[in-house]
Amino acid sequence: MDKRIFKSRLSENDKNLIGRVLNTVKKMQVVEALVVIGSVVKDLYVQGKSGIDLLLLKKESVSDLDIIRELSQKNMIFEKYDDIYMLKDTLLSIHIQSYDNYIEYLTSILDLSKTEIEVKEWTIGGVCSDVILDDISKGIIFCDKRKKLAKLANKTGTHYYFDNEFKDILIKQLNKKLDLTRNEYEERNYLLFQVGFFECIEIVERIYCHEKRSYNKGFKHVAKESEFLNKYKLTFLNNSQININDMQETLKFISSQYGV
Repeated sequence: MDKRIFKSRLSENDKNLIGRVLNTVKKMQVVEALVVIGSVVKDLYVQGKSGIDLLLLKKESVSDLDIIRELSQKNMIFEKYDDIYMLKDTLLSIHIQSYDNYIEYLTSILDLSKTEIEVKEWTIGGVCSDVILDDISKGIIFCDKRKKLAKLANKTGTHYYFDNEFKDILIKQLNKKLDLTRNEYEERNYLLFQVGFFECIEIVERIYCHEKRSYNKGFKHVAKESEFLNKYKLTFLNNSQININDMQETLKFISSQYGV
């Protein structure tokens, strides 16, 4: 097993669990690539709270269920949640994709064809494509038979790929969302205003990461950073009671920063 797994914050039980799953999956003929991603490789793992995330890329001719059935024969029972499979009674998950399709997807992210936030039932705030690049750049690749994934991982791991076109796209998204959110405030629909506020903040978080020339490690992680909270006057969010007027003032400040 990679030494980064041994040096991670995983408990001995979780290290044994991930080792057993990795060794089993790696031997499957239909598996083209296997990567550990997520909190474990970002040094953000919290015992009992963080998931253990595996990315499995398979041959195109094989279905997800073929893989899940084969794992069940090894007494590993996985249950489907949205687009991931969770190992029963654990926090270990496997995201299964076809190899060529996933390489094409990663390429589309680098080409800025995929900048939208995707809503997923297993996370709050949706999934940003730029977070996937952070995962790939830091991921531990246990096998990659075609070497295409390793090439992309090296590309994203050695330098920051996006230019200011990415920021321009995000600012346009922010502009539209701010307009909608301000309208809800003016109409005193404060419930939708609050939803819009946090959608605006999520876009701002992506801009913040870009300005730091780093791939987005995830909204839930960046939102805890004092530098981010201070920069955008968001420290009031740490209080148990959040004031609508404070939210409105923060949006005004963000508008002044990005000219929207």
